[in-house]
Amino acid sequence: KLARKLRAPVYAFYHAFPKIVVNAEGKDEQHFICTNPNCKRSGAPIKRVIGGTDDGSTSNLRGHAKSCWGQAVVNDVDDMPDATRARELLSKPVSQKLTASFERTGKGKITFSSTTLTTYETRRAWTVKWVTEKLRPFAIVDDEAFRVINKLGRPSFELPTSRQVSLDVRTVFEGCRELIREQLMVRV
Repeated sequence: KLARKLRAPVYAFYHAFPKIVVNAEGKDEQHFICTNPNCKRSGAPIKRVIGGTDDGSTSNLRGHAKSCWGQAVVNDVDDMPDATRARELLSKPVSQKLTASFERTGKGKITFSSTTLTTYETRRAWTVKWVTEKLRPFAIVDDEAFRVINKLGRPSFELPTSRQVSLDVRTVFEGCRELIREQLMVRV
């Protein structure tokens, strides 16, 4: 009976059937476990008391989903008609913009996306990050030893060319420049 009520799209971020547990106060609780393999809570449940005034509230579940999956994924899931369709969406790899790999939250802490970039997009993004932060020449990705090391055990592994890295660095630079311009305009 309780499972029929769990149709809102936000429930897609959690296992389909939450555990029902009696807490220390003798009240029944639902324990929702996040399905993100990189969940910050490492399997610790998000709890909700059954029979309380807010037993249908999803704010705590939504808050965790935003911090664990990201606002963009939560927005995509919210567009789904129910949790079943939303779970189908979450089971598919999601492609993101190149700049998504450079996002930081809080005090400069790097965030790791829980959505799957295509492998080629991932390599391009991390190559741009590495080349720019370590001041490497773009041509390093054309080096034979670099390519051999990266393809060991994975001969079909696609690596970006120096030309692609150059274009990607420019794309990231232009995006950062535009972001800084917008931030400076707001403060004036």
